[in-house]
Amino acid sequence: MGEVQKGSSALAQSDSLEPIKFSGPARQLEAIVSIPDAGRFLCVNATLEASSSYQGHESPPQPLVFARQLAPGIFRLKLKFPTSTPAGVYLGSLELDGRRQRFEADVKPWPKLSASPNSLALRGGAGDQLSVELTLVNGGNGDYDIPAAAAIGLFSDGGVEAALGKAYRTRDSDGERWIDRLGANLTEEHGGLVHIRVVEGAGPLRPGEMRAIRLHLRLPEQLRMEKLYIGALEFGDLALPLEVDTSKSFATEALR
Repeated sequence: MGEVQKGSSALAQSDSLEPIKFSGPARQLEAIVSIPDAGRFLCVNATLEASSSYQGHESPPQPLVFARQLAPGIFRLKLKFPTSTPAGVYLGSLELDGRRQRFEADVKPWPKLSASPNSLALRGGAGDQLSVELTLVNGGNGDYDIPAAAAIGLFSDGGVEAALGKAYRTRDSDGERWIDRLGANLTEEHGGLVHIRVVEGAGPLRPGEMRAIRLHLRLPEQLRMEKLYIGALEFGDLALPLEVDTSKSFATEALR
């Protein structure tokens, strides 16, 4: 935990102190510091050094900085760079209630994905094979490796709530436990696994890159007709809502 020395209200240069060290994704850089004589509210500003750059990139815009008091004299500081800031170590100084303290911000590579469309609605029945096209954009500062295959689970819409309600309403019998009834009910509501192959577009997605991908999906054999199933198609920390409707004509479309 870094400590800022006491001093007068005039701006005091403290280059002799160890710098405050931040580490993490560009939007989630945090550090905890001790400022013994600070009040509850801390006035904080951040300035990057002019020479602070990484692998030939120009320095990013000045980071935003926030302070939150955890206890008297103890603060959590948070630096926020743009998500596209190249990974690397950035040097600068913080102005903390009129005193200056050096900092090092170790920005880690972190992909940030978005997709178009941002949700999917599929229409089909048990065992059907469908094709879906998506466009992925990496707005972060790290590569994301689009996998060649994946599988996602489906539950009937409202199935978890229905399973819980049924388990609570059913009385114990023949030594059956509540948790066993719940497990059996959840199994009834589970629609199985959708198996996915990325037939076009698998592989590393670079920062700032946009790519159209094409997926082949095989719906589970245990899907029941006249039901709506829900799940999530995940790419890193991006989760696309997915619906499978078994009550209509077998076609694939995007919700929006």
